[in-house]
Amino acid sequence: MQLTLLAAVEDIIAHEYLPPTHYLLRAVHKTDESALAELYYHVYSPDIIQSRDEARHEIQHTFEGAYGQLLPDLSPVTLWNDTLVGSVLTVAQAPWADTPQGLFVIEVMTHADHRRQGVARASLVWTAKHAFLSGHNTIGLRVESENTAAVALYQSLGFRIWTP
Repeated sequence: MQLTLLAAVEDIIAHEYLPPTHYLLRAVHKTDESALAELYYHVYSPDIIQSRDEARHEIQHTFEGAYGQLLPDLSPVTLWNDTLVGSVLTVAQAPWADTPQGLFVIEVMTHADHRRQGVARASLVWTAKHAFLSGHNTIGLRVESENTAAVALYQSLGFRIWTP
């Protein structure tokens, strides 16, 4: 079952958190499409993404706005030794009717070799700081309820269950 979560930007940025040593965060660029597709392919199980072509297709659609207008300035990628190992992709408004109004994170991805290092936490705080500077008050996202590690991370940052 999917949970829709919502957080106040101020609650997230109250968690001052820097990227772990040797990691660099920056805004996503169109030129990151191939590396994002590769990350997407590795992050999701084969029952969700069966091929690299399917992953490329999904990331291309993301940049084209199929899941809402992608906001590069609010969508960090995480680099380790110049390799893209994580990303948070944020849209201005999710295209689904059963989501809250405003900023919505459509993807939080961390390569398996870099999980439990603080990459996702640092990326979400980075997103919230930039959202705050842009005048946004809230950020929403969806997560599978069975993904207890992700749910715990989001709740620790101030995300709470949202219902329409």
